[in-house]
Amino acid sequence: MNSKTKEMKETNKSNKRNIKKYIGISLIIIIIAIIAIVSLWIYKKSNIVNGIDISNKRVLIEKSYQNYAWGYQYSGTVICEDGSIYSFKFEKTSDTKYDKKTKASKDILEHITESKGTVNKDDLKQLKEQLSTITNDVTEKHAAYDAGQTSIKYYHYDTNEIITLKSSGDYERQNNSQNLDNVLKILKKYDMEVTSMFGF
Repeated sequence: MNSKTKEMKETNKSNKRNIKKYIGISLIIIIIAIIAIVSLWIYKKSNIVNGIDISNKRVLIEKSYQNYAWGYQYSGTVICEDGSIYSFKFEKTSDTKYDKKTKASKDILEHITESKGTVNKDDLKQLKEQLSTITNDVTEKHAAYDAGQTSIKYYHYDTNEIITLKSSGDYERQNNSQNLDNVLKILKKYDMEVTSMFGF
């Protein structure tokens, strides 16, 4: 075998090794990219607050302020069914989807800004017991223009309703259920109260 043929064989071997090396590196890069994309997708599907995924929680009580008159405003505090408390804020109208209660709950939880603690276990138990007696019997009267609306609402998943407990602003709304005062008394401990602007 002459030196030229030997040299060509060595070059071919070297080229094959390089091709294998490049294929191996390319495969590693592709695998890392796939892992990164999947991880990002999982992270976006979840909603992490203080290291806890809250995407599977459901809102029980919402206290919020909404106003569309002087620029869009929608923010407030929620108590979830497990007693965790969070503040939330929507930045623009296109963020808000008003469909059914389950979607509304999910929508709010996607706009959480911070954790605000938890409701005491005994208070939570008592709150749920009292809420089970609340119906959607609400009295309403018009009170103002462009004042916005501060409301406390109860998410009743069995009947698929969002029930107003108390609300003040452009409209004064008051729930007439018998045990409402017991519910509002518990919520007041957690700064979840609405004071009527104009009396009712």
